Amino acid sequence: MVMNISEFRSVINLKGGLQKTNKWKLTFPMPPTMQGATFMNGTSSLDTNRYIEYMCNVAQMPGVGLATRPITRYGYGVSEKKPAFSVFNDITLSFYNDAASNILEFFQMWMFTINNFDFSTTINGVNVINNKPTSVYELSYKEEYAVDAELTLYGVGADPNNGQSAQPQARYKMLLRDFFPVGIPETALQWEPSQTPMQLVVLFSFTDWTIQTPSGLDSPRSELGQFSLVDAAHTLQQGPQTVSA
Repeated sequence: MVMNISEFRSVINLKGGLQKTNKWKLTFPMPPTMQGATFMNGTSSLDTNRYIEYMCNVAQMPGVGLATRPITRYGYGVSEKKPAFSVFNDITLSFYNDAASNILEFFQMWMFTINNFDFSTTINGVNVINNKPTSVYELSYKEEYAVDAELTLYGVGADPNNGQSAQPQARYKMLLRDFFPVGIPETALQWEPSQTPMQLVVLFSFTDWTIQTPSGLDSPRSELGQFSLVDAAHTLQQGPQTVSA
């Protein structure tokens, strides 16, 4: 069957076009362990957290996988794969570093508040993290440093006048639970004539993600296939229901 270009174009237009990979935003609140922190130039961590979303220029949309176990149904022969649990991989984000290096210091300090790695004052050294004395190599509790991050995708909004709106509208939002940095890889520095902006790569981990309805979304989320794990479990317990005409 030969593809009908006109039909293909009509389907795309009916859906409002295709999602662009450059229309997104990632935000996260201030980690509890960073509350009240001040950087070397006197800037507060709260001020940096307010504009950090504008410095994130590259992101990865979280995926999901299923870990499987081999099952041999008859005790021998070919094995089958059966799902065991969900798997969520770490994601990598890239940030522009400002001239004052507040972005760099923000993530370095966040890592430091998770695990006090300051050995400059010997093993008996103590640092105050989140108003709490913390010994060298001591770990904080997860609820003290993990936050919930939001990744929002934007699309073209409907307009009764011309069918499109100049302002993008939030169309899809993912909530990443227990979001925190687990690594800041080495950053290459070089003496080159071209003054390339410094980009900081940060590796983040999270427990899982869920889909949320963006504020101002025109279509009910039920039409987009949202589903509740609680509702699904309830359906399994109750069994199939019959509806009388």
